[in-house]
Amino acid sequence: MPAADQAGILGHWLYPLTGTQGLLPTLLTIVLLSVQAVLINVLVSNHRLASEVSLFPGLFYILIASSLPAFLCFSPIHLANTFLIIALGGLMSTYKQTSCADLIFNVGLWMGVASLFYPPLVMLLFVGMAGLNVLRAYKIRERLMLLAGMATPYLLTALYCFWNNELSLFLDLQIFKPFEFWSFAKYESWKLLVELPFWFLLILIAIGSSGAYDFKMQMQVQKKISILYWALLFTGISTCIQQEVSIEHLLVTAVPLGIMISFNFILVSKRWAEMLHLILLVLILCWQYKGYFMGA
Repeated sequence: MPAADQAGILGHWLYPLTGTQGLLPTLLTIVLLSVQAVLINVLVSNHRLASEVSLFPGLFYILIASSLPAFLCFSPIHLANTFLIIALGGLMSTYKQTSCADLIFNVGLWMGVASLFYPPLVMLLFVGMAGLNVLRAYKIRERLMLLAGMATPYLLTALYCFWNNELSLFLDLQIFKPFEFWSFAKYESWKLLVELPFWFLLILIAIGSSGAYDFKMQMQVQKKISILYWALLFTGISTCIQQEVSIEHLLVTAVPLGIMISFNFILVSKRWAEMLHLILLVLILCWQYKGYFMGA
């Protein structure tokens, strides 16, 4: 089932205005990806996550977020990823802050907004909890702040829906309809045999390179990079609770995965990085336009 058919209440309100296919949705997707790439580059630069400053994190996010044909649509996941990036930046900013109640609340708030676009991203709550465990000493008050932040957009949206006699719609889209354990869409195309291994390979590269990412990095940077792994874990777990999950759902992992894969290219020599980047780009373009060559 396409992710647009399983959008949350905010997507449900937005799509009648924009549609999901055509010129306007395509332009909006391009703008979204461009803005997200800038936000990712700022995130990586401000928190010194990479060994050197470069545009690779944003570039590889765009490559990964548009690598599969199923991703080339105005997906609610693209919208949700915008708020995920903002939330990750806020979460990392709480490190060694003596007073950051507003930051923690806003982290939960942005995660809540993300899940209102795509309900399975309610799993981001666990990313926030894990991030606080990594970056800060345990305080139950801070966990409650995070929970209050995430609940706020739900409560405000539910109140608005109640006022407009749409509360049942809100409950259906956000709670009752989206979730089902181990429910996968049925595919008969051979393309899945290429796309899934490609994605799993990227994940294995990111996991296997954890030592290289942390090498000669300060402890605070190592802790912040570990948050990307928590994000990769819990966005991946959201696959198991989505109803009729499709290949498009893999977009939920694009933010942490794109950032971490970019680290691999930063760590190798510039000559190899440029060559490998070009090869990856050519392979993605060939896969996107394979229909012109294979009549598929």
